Amino acid sequence: AHVGKTAAVIASDYLAGHDIADAFKDFFAKGGGKVVKEIYTPVGPPAFRDSLSELGAKPAPITYVFYSGSDAVRFVTQFDRFGMKAKTQLVTFQSVLDSDTFTAQGKSALGGLSSSIYCETLDTPENKAYVALFQSKNHGKMPGVFDESGYTAMRIIADAVTAVGGKIEDRPAFLAAVGKTNIHAARGPVRFDPVTHQAIQNVYIRKVVEIDGGIHNQLVETYPNVGDYPPNEA
Repeated sequence: AHVGKTAAVIASDYLAGHDIADAFKDFFAKGGGKVVKEIYTPVGPPAFRDSLSELGAKPAPITYVFYSGSDAVRFVTQFDRFGMKAKTQLVTFQSVLDSDTFTAQGKSALGGLSSSIYCETLDTPENKAYVALFQSKNHGKMPGVFDESGYTAMRIIADAVTAVGGKIEDRPAFLAAVGKTNIHAARGPVRFDPVTHQAIQNVYIRKVVEIDGGIHNQLVETYPNVGDYPPNEA
């Protein structure tokens, strides 16, 4: 809503694409926004020419996008090539603009906004230590959201194993230990809702910028302690 009140949505035509698009539409409407166009494309299309032509014919102030992997790379590079960055603000799910995609997207990604549970340039001791460790094992590559998610998930499991003295066969005790998670991970604070078990964590608004010749996400705004909606008060 800060960048516009009208949006077009384009996403992969499968369950995750529709779920993420529906979540965006719901929260955008709650903020007073209106979605005026929706396009769902098959997974793995060779080009987005027709979809981009349709979006560009009458561009909305915001274009919200969900793709991942090679589809995310193709979309962002073609979005730039078709001159769409001058017509509409690119706003995306976390997988579209990430350290894993920047190598192939290059400067086409610059200026894009995304929401994510992680931002690789977070200025915290926990994230700086994680990034240094990750880069030491990955030839200087910056971690992305999937890298951090896997690392944090394994940390939660390892902490729970330690808490039950390695007796993971005691499933109720092990699950209770996982549920008591309350840590400061690279992404920030993480705990679990005691009823729904949904993670409660920060959500970051990120902007793609160029730093020292590299393409990175930069923190724009933090929404702290985001959990279920509506929040559980139990």
